[in-house]
Amino acid sequence: MGKELVVHIGYPKTGTTLLQKHIFPYFKDYKYLNYEICHDLFYTVIYKDDLDYNRRVPLSKLKPFQSHEKLFASYESLTGPLWFNGLNRSSIPGRLKDLGVTKVLITIRHQVHEIDSCYRQYVQEGGILPFKVALKTEEKYSWKNIIDLDYFNYYSLIQLYADTFGKQNILIIPSEVLKKDLAGTIRNIEAFLESPALDEAHLKRAEQKHSNKSLTNLSLKFLRLTNHFTTSKFKPNNLITNKITTWKIRHMLQSKVDPVLPNRLSNRKNFIVDTNLESEIREYYSKSNAALEQEFNLCLEELDYPVNDGTSYKPA
Repeated sequence: MGKELVVHIGYPKTGTTLLQKHIFPYFKDYKYLNYEICHDLFYTVIYKDDLDYNRRVPLSKLKPFQSHEKLFASYESLTGPLWFNGLNRSSIPGRLKDLGVTKVLITIRHQVHEIDSCYRQYVQEGGILPFKVALKTEEKYSWKNIIDLDYFNYYSLIQLYADTFGKQNILIIPSEVLKKDLAGTIRNIEAFLESPALDEAHLKRAEQKHSNKSLTNLSLKFLRLTNHFTTSKFKPNNLITNKITTWKIRHMLQSKVDPVLPNRLSNRKNFIVDTNLESEIREYYSKSNAALEQEFNLCLEELDYPVNDGTSYKPA
Protein backbone atom coordinates (compact mmCIF):
# COMPACT_ATOMS: atom_id res chain seq x y z
CA MET A 1 0.00 0.00 0.00
CA GLY A 2 1.26 3.47 -0.87
CA LYS A 3 1.93 6.35 1.46
CA GLU A 4 -1.10 8.06 2.97
CA LEU A 5 -1.20 11.54 4.48
CA VAL A 6 -4.47 12.70 6.02
CA VAL A 7 -4.89 16.31 7.15
CA HIS A 8 -7.50 18.00 9.33
CA ILE A 9 -7.57 21.68 8.34
CA GLY A 10 -9.99 23.25 10.87
CA TYR A 11 -11.93 25.78 10.87
CA PRO A 12 -10.85 27.41 14.14
CA LYS A 13 -13.11 27.17 17.21
CA THR A 14 -14.78 23.98 16.00
CA GLY A 15 -13.77 21.57 18.76
CA THR A 16 -10.24 21.12 17.49
CA THR A 17 -8.62 21.04 20.95
CA LEU A 18 -10.66 17.99 21.93
CA LEU A 19 -9.88 16.28 18.63
CA GLN A 20 -6.16 17.06 18.71
CA LYS A 21 -5.62 16.01 22.32
CA HIS A 22 -7.96 13.09 22.81
CA ILE A 23 -8.99 11.66 19.42
CA PHE A 24 -6.57 12.11 16.52
CA PRO A 25 -3.44 10.73 18.24
CA TYR A 26 -5.18 7.39 18.88
CA PHE A 27 -5.96 6.13 15.40
CA LYS A 28 -4.02 2.89 15.52
CA ASP A 29 -2.71 2.74 11.95
CA TYR A 30 -1.53 6.35 11.78
CA LYS A 31 1.50 8.27 13.02
CA TYR A 32 0.08 11.51 14.46
CA LEU A 33 2.02 14.72 13.85
CA ASN A 34 1.57 17.01 16.86
CA TYR A 35 1.08 20.78 16.87
CA GLU A 36 4.78 21.68 16.96
CA ILE A 37 5.54 19.40 14.01
CA CYS A 38 2.57 20.75 12.03
CA HIS A 39 3.52 24.37 12.73
CA ASP A 40 6.98 23.72 11.33
CA LEU A 41 5.70 21.63 8.44
CA PHE A 42 2.91 23.89 7.21
CA TYR A 43 4.25 27.37 7.95
CA THR A 44 5.45 28.12 4.41
CA VAL A 45 2.43 26.30 2.92
CA ILE A 46 0.18 28.84 4.66
CA TYR A 47 2.09 32.09 4.74
CA LYS A 48 4.26 32.20 1.61
CA ASP A 49 2.91 33.84 -1.54
CA ASP A 50 3.07 31.84 -4.78
CA LEU A 51 6.06 33.93 -5.86
CA ASP A 52 8.04 32.88 -2.78
CA TYR A 53 6.69 29.42 -2.02
CA ASN A 54 9.23 26.60 -2.32
CA ARG A 55 7.74 23.10 -2.09
CA ARG A 56 11.14 21.64 -1.16
CA VAL A 57 10.88 23.29 2.27
CA PRO A 58 7.80 21.38 3.55
CA LEU A 59 8.92 18.23 1.73
CA SER A 60 12.14 18.33 3.73
CA LYS A 61 10.08 18.60 6.93
CA LEU A 62 8.25 15.38 5.99
CA LYS A 63 11.44 13.38 5.44
CA PRO A 64 11.87 12.24 9.07
CA PHE A 65 8.49 10.50 8.84
CA GLN A 66 9.05 8.63 5.58
CA SER A 67 9.26 5.29 7.36
CA HIS A 68 5.58 5.53 8.33
CA GLU A 69 3.04 4.31 5.80
CA LYS A 70 0.25 6.50 7.19
CA LEU A 71 0.49 10.00 8.65
CA PHE A 72 -2.18 12.17 10.26
CA ALA A 73 -1.84 15.93 10.77
CA SER A 74 -4.13 18.60 12.21
CA TYR A 75 -3.56 22.34 11.89
CA GLU A 76 -6.33 24.96 11.99
CA SER A 77 -4.61 27.68 9.98
CA LEU A 78 -4.76 25.50 6.85
CA THR A 79 -8.19 27.05 6.24
CA GLY A 80 -6.21 30.27 5.86
CA PRO A 81 -4.98 32.25 8.89
CA LEU A 82 -7.98 33.87 10.57
CA TRP A 83 -6.39 37.21 11.47
CA PHE A 84 -5.13 37.60 7.89
CA ASN A 85 -8.57 37.09 6.29
CA GLY A 86 -7.70 33.62 4.99
CA LEU A 87 -4.36 34.48 3.38
CA ASN A 88 -3.44 32.01 0.57
CA ARG A 89 -6.40 29.75 1.32
CA SER A 90 -7.09 29.21 -2.38
CA SER A 91 -3.47 28.09 -2.91
CA ILE A 92 -3.23 25.79 0.10
CA PRO A 93 -5.29 22.84 -1.29
CA GLY A 94 -3.03 22.49 -4.33
CA ARG A 95 0.07 22.74 -2.17
CA LEU A 96 -1.23 20.03 0.16
CA LYS A 97 -2.02 17.80 -2.83
CA ASP A 98 1.52 18.35 -4.10
CA LEU A 99 2.91 17.27 -0.70
CA GLY A 100 1.08 13.96 -0.95
CA VAL A 101 -2.05 14.64 1.09
CA THR A 102 -4.68 12.03 0.21
CA LYS A 103 -7.66 12.82 2.46
CA VAL A 104 -8.95 15.92 4.22
CA LEU A 105 -11.14 16.40 7.30
CA ILE A 106 -12.92 19.74 7.63
CA THR A 107 -14.74 20.85 10.79
CA ILE A 108 -17.31 23.65 10.62
CA ARG A 109 -19.65 25.47 13.03
CA HIS A 110 -22.85 27.53 12.86
CA GLN A 111 -21.56 30.88 11.56
CA VAL A 112 -23.25 33.05 14.20
CA HIS A 113 -21.61 31.07 17.00
CA GLU A 114 -18.35 30.73 15.08
CA ILE A 115 -17.99 34.48 14.57
CA ASP A 116 -18.82 35.18 18.20
CA SER A 117 -16.23 32.64 19.37
CA CYS A 118 -13.56 34.01 17.03
CA TYR A 119 -14.16 37.54 18.32
CA ARG A 120 -13.72 36.26 21.88
CA GLN A 121 -10.45 34.66 20.79
CA TYR A 122 -9.37 37.95 19.20
CA VAL A 123 -9.85 39.84 22.49
CA GLN A 124 -8.21 37.06 24.51
CA GLU A 125 -5.15 37.36 22.27
CA GLY A 126 -4.93 41.13 22.80
CA GLY A 127 -7.49 42.71 20.44
CA ILE A 128 -8.92 46.13 21.28
CA LEU A 129 -11.60 46.76 18.63
CA PRO A 130 -15.31 46.61 19.56
CA PHE A 131 -17.27 43.73 18.04
CA LYS A 132 -18.97 45.62 15.20
CA VAL A 133 -15.73 47.34 14.19
CA ALA A 134 -13.76 44.08 14.21
CA LEU A 135 -16.51 42.55 12.08
CA LYS A 136 -16.51 45.45 9.60
CA THR A 137 -20.21 46.20 9.96
CA GLU A 138 -19.76 49.95 10.35
CA GLU A 139 -18.81 51.50 7.03
CA LYS A 140 -16.64 54.28 8.48
CA TYR A 141 -14.42 51.63 10.09
CA SER A 142 -14.36 49.20 7.16
CA TRP A 143 -10.59 49.46 6.74
CA LYS A 144 -10.06 48.17 10.27
CA ASN A 145 -11.85 44.83 10.00
CA ILE A 146 -10.26 41.86 11.74
CA ILE A 147 -12.89 39.19 11.03
CA ASP A 148 -13.94 38.86 7.38
CA LEU A 149 -17.42 37.42 6.80
CA ASP A 150 -16.29 35.75 3.58
CA TYR A 151 -13.81 33.65 5.54
CA PHE A 152 -16.75 31.66 6.97
CA ASN A 153 -18.34 30.89 3.60
CA TYR A 154 -17.72 27.17 4.00
CA TYR A 155 -19.11 26.11 0.66
CA SER A 156 -16.56 27.97 -1.45
CA LEU A 157 -13.55 26.48 0.35
CA ILE A 158 -14.99 22.97 0.71
CA GLN A 159 -15.89 22.90 -2.99
CA LEU A 160 -12.29 23.81 -3.80
CA TYR A 161 -11.02 20.91 -1.67
CA ALA A 162 -13.55 18.55 -3.27
CA ASP A 163 -12.35 19.61 -6.73
CA THR A 164 -8.74 19.10 -5.68
CA PHE A 165 -8.97 15.78 -3.81
CA GLY A 166 -12.30 14.32 -4.97
CA LYS A 167 -15.52 14.50 -2.97
CA GLN A 168 -15.04 10.94 -1.68
CA ASN A 169 -11.81 12.03 0.01
CA ILE A 170 -13.42 14.87 1.99
CA LEU A 171 -15.13 14.43 5.36
CA ILE A 172 -17.10 17.38 6.78
CA ILE A 173 -17.83 17.37 10.51
CA PRO A 174 -20.18 20.01 12.01
CA SER A 175 -18.94 20.77 15.53
CA GLU A 176 -22.53 20.56 16.77
CA VAL A 177 -22.62 16.88 15.77
CA LEU A 178 -19.22 16.34 17.37
CA LYS A 179 -20.51 17.78 20.64
CA LYS A 180 -23.82 15.92 20.56
CA ASP A 181 -22.53 12.52 19.44
CA LEU A 182 -18.79 12.13 19.94
CA ALA A 183 -18.90 8.35 19.66
CA GLY A 184 -20.84 8.47 16.39
CA THR A 185 -18.47 11.10 15.00
CA ILE A 186 -15.45 8.96 15.81
CA ARG A 187 -17.04 5.98 14.09
CA ASN A 188 -17.55 8.12 10.97
CA ILE A 189 -13.90 9.18 11.05
CA GLU A 190 -12.83 5.55 11.52
CA ALA A 191 -14.83 4.56 8.44
CA PHE A 192 -13.38 7.46 6.46
CA LEU A 193 -9.82 6.52 7.44
CA GLU A 194 -10.48 2.77 7.36
CA SER A 195 -8.70 2.62 10.71
CA PRO A 196 -9.84 1.86 14.29
CA ALA A 197 -9.31 4.48 16.95
CA LEU A 198 -10.39 4.43 20.58
CA ASP A 199 -11.37 1.53 22.74
CA GLU A 200 -14.51 2.00 24.81
CA ALA A 201 -12.65 3.03 27.98
CA HIS A 202 -10.73 5.76 26.17
CA LEU A 203 -13.88 6.93 24.45
CA LYS A 204 -15.62 7.39 27.77
CA ARG A 205 -12.68 9.44 29.06
CA ALA A 206 -12.70 11.56 25.90
CA GLU A 207 -16.42 12.24 26.28
CA GLN A 208 -15.75 13.70 29.73
CA LYS A 209 -13.25 16.23 28.42
CA HIS A 210 -14.32 19.81 27.93
CA SER A 211 -13.17 22.28 25.30
CA ASN A 212 -11.53 25.56 26.20
CA LYS A 213 -13.90 27.86 28.08
CA SER A 214 -14.17 31.47 27.06
CA LEU A 215 -14.24 34.35 29.50
CA THR A 216 -17.61 35.68 30.58
CA ASN A 217 -18.92 38.73 28.73
CA LEU A 218 -18.15 40.99 31.68
CA SER A 219 -14.55 39.81 31.96
CA LEU A 220 -14.09 39.92 28.19
CA LYS A 221 -15.20 43.56 28.06
CA PHE A 222 -12.82 44.40 30.87
CA LEU A 223 -10.00 42.56 29.09
CA ARG A 224 -10.59 44.51 25.88
CA LEU A 225 -10.08 47.75 27.83
CA THR A 226 -6.92 46.56 29.59
CA ASN A 227 -5.53 45.33 26.25
CA HIS A 228 -4.76 48.97 25.46
CA PHE A 229 -2.10 48.85 28.18
CA THR A 230 -0.74 45.31 27.90
CA THR A 231 1.58 43.49 25.52
CA SER A 232 0.17 40.93 23.07
CA LYS A 233 0.52 39.47 19.56
CA PHE A 234 -1.54 42.38 18.22
CA LYS A 235 0.49 44.97 20.15
CA PRO A 236 3.95 43.53 20.95
CA ASN A 237 5.40 46.83 22.16
CA ASN A 238 3.68 49.00 24.76
CA LEU A 239 4.58 52.58 25.62
CA ILE A 240 4.11 51.95 29.35
CA THR A 241 5.63 48.50 29.93
CA ASN A 242 6.16 45.22 28.10
CA LYS A 243 6.12 43.20 31.33
CA ILE A 244 2.34 42.96 31.65
CA THR A 245 0.86 40.69 28.99
CA THR A 246 -2.73 40.11 27.90
CA TRP A 247 -2.29 36.46 28.88
CA LYS A 248 -1.59 37.37 32.52
CA ILE A 249 -4.73 39.51 32.78
CA ARG A 250 -6.81 36.86 31.03
CA HIS A 251 -5.55 34.14 33.37
CA MET A 252 -6.38 36.27 36.40
CA LEU A 253 -9.91 36.94 35.15
CA GLN A 254 -10.53 33.31 34.20
CA SER A 255 -9.18 31.77 37.41
CA LYS A 256 -10.00 34.40 40.04
CA VAL A 257 -12.86 36.61 38.84
CA ASP A 258 -15.23 34.54 36.67
CA PRO A 259 -15.71 31.71 39.22
CA VAL A 260 -17.01 34.12 41.88
CA LEU A 261 -19.21 36.36 39.72
CA PRO A 262 -22.97 36.01 40.29
CA ASN A 263 -24.70 34.16 37.46
CA ARG A 264 -26.61 37.25 36.38
CA LEU A 265 -23.31 39.07 35.82
CA SER A 266 -21.31 36.24 34.30
CA ASN A 267 -23.52 35.09 31.43
CA ARG A 268 -21.83 33.85 28.27
CA LYS A 269 -24.38 35.13 25.78
CA ASN A 270 -22.86 35.92 22.43
CA PHE A 271 -21.85 39.38 21.29
CA ILE A 272 -24.30 39.37 18.40
CA VAL A 273 -26.99 40.82 20.64
CA ASP A 274 -28.41 43.00 17.89
CA THR A 275 -31.27 41.03 16.32
CA ASN A 276 -30.88 42.84 13.01
CA LEU A 277 -27.17 42.06 12.87
CA GLU A 278 -27.76 38.40 13.61
CA SER A 279 -30.40 38.30 10.86
CA GLU A 280 -27.96 39.90 8.42
CA ILE A 281 -25.30 37.33 9.25
CA ARG A 282 -27.73 34.44 8.87
CA GLU A 283 -28.92 35.80 5.53
CA TYR A 284 -25.32 36.28 4.35
CA TYR A 285 -24.65 32.53 4.55
CA SER A 286 -28.07 31.05 3.88
CA LYS A 287 -27.68 30.27 0.18
CA SER A 288 -24.12 28.96 0.40
CA ASN A 289 -25.08 26.77 3.38
CA ALA A 290 -28.00 25.39 1.39
CA ALA A 291 -25.65 24.54 -1.47
CA LEU A 292 -23.26 22.89 0.99
CA GLU A 293 -26.07 20.87 2.57
CA GLN A 294 -27.41 19.76 -0.79
CA GLU A 295 -24.12 18.89 -2.46
CA PHE A 296 -22.44 17.17 0.47
CA ASN A 297 -25.50 15.53 2.03
CA LEU A 298 -25.29 17.36 5.36
CA CYS A 299 -28.14 18.09 7.77
CA LEU A 300 -27.33 21.73 8.44
CA GLU A 301 -30.93 22.91 8.63
CA GLU A 302 -31.60 20.41 11.42
CA LEU A 303 -28.68 21.98 13.29
CA ASP A 304 -30.24 25.46 12.88
CA TYR A 305 -27.61 26.65 10.39
CA PRO A 306 -28.99 29.47 8.23
CA VAL A 307 -30.28 27.63 5.15
CA ASN A 308 -32.44 28.88 2.29
CA ASP A 309 -32.95 27.55 -1.21
CA GLY A 310 -29.40 27.54 -2.53
CA THR A 311 -29.97 26.01 -5.93
CA SER A 312 -29.01 29.26 -7.65
CA TYR A 313 -25.97 29.91 -5.47
CA LYS A 314 -22.75 30.61 -7.32
CA PRO A 315 -19.50 31.52 -5.53
CA ALA A 316 -18.17 34.99 -6.29
